[in-house]
Amino acid sequence: MPGIRGLFRGVWGLGRAPSGKSKKSEQGRTGTMNGVGRTAASRAIQVIGALCLVVLLVGCGEIDGSGGPPAAGAPEQMSIEEAIAAIKAATPNPITPQQVAETFVLGGTATDVQRAMMEKALVGSVVEWDLVVYDVKFDKERSEYEFMSQPIEINSTAPVQMVHVMAYLQSQGPEDDVLLQRVKTGDPIRIRGVVQGIVLRTMVQIGPGVVVGATT
Repeated sequence: MPGIRGLFRGVWGLGRAPSGKSKKSEQGRTGTMNGVGRTAASRAIQVIGALCLVVLLVGCGEIDGSGGPPAAGAPEQMSIEEAIAAIKAATPNPITPQQVAETFVLGGTATDVQRAMMEKALVGSVVEWDLVVYDVKFDKERSEYEFMSQPIEINSTAPVQMVHVMAYLQSQGPEDDVLLQRVKTGDPIRIRGVVQGIVLRTMVQIGPGVVVGATT
């Protein structure tokens, strides 16, 4: 769908990146992490540090699903119905979750340039991915399901593979509710939605999104 990236960047109050943090500061933090030594020991420290930072940010409410107002100069907000209709009509980005995980995995071989290229190609586009369930929660205030995937499996020598997906899914009817209420940790599922960002090289945020169905 023409212009779909512009429509979804920051629209519908989905600024789900850490609140109060500028993109520049987040990039600086990521750059610092990237500069840690190349030995196996330093990579392990890098992973542990990232884990601690994610836990601290979540615990302090810095990473959450509270959204926020669109950035100044952003396009007029869509209604949820319009957003979901556009998502369903869009041609999905061909980038796979495995390609994303291989690019952003801590201790991997991708460079800053390659990560920047991947992020530019991904954020604001619609993806349709097969993932494995880790957890599903229901947010009553927003009337949406918060879906977290298992870490995406890749062939890598990185010490810890942590890249996963957090998606904010809108039920399209009783069948979606039944599916999302019945799936368990380890079950495969297919979702479609808009990539909003990549947080700390470990989390791909998708929203709004819909469940396409269970997979085998």
